[in-house]
Amino acid sequence: MSDAVVFDAEPILAYLNDEPGSVAVEEWFDRVASGEIDVNDASIERFGDEPA
Repeated sequence: MSDAVVFDAEPILAYLNDEPGSVAVEEWFDRVASGEIDVNDASIERFGDEPA
């Protein structure tokens, strides 16, 4: 099983604005870019929506 990580908006915004914690986020991005961590597409459904 490969490593996986999920980011919500907060760490991404911290990374983009060079805020505290941005270095850790950049390290995760580097791991994804190098292929060390797989990227999987996922859809996000609102609560109560029926699956497509």
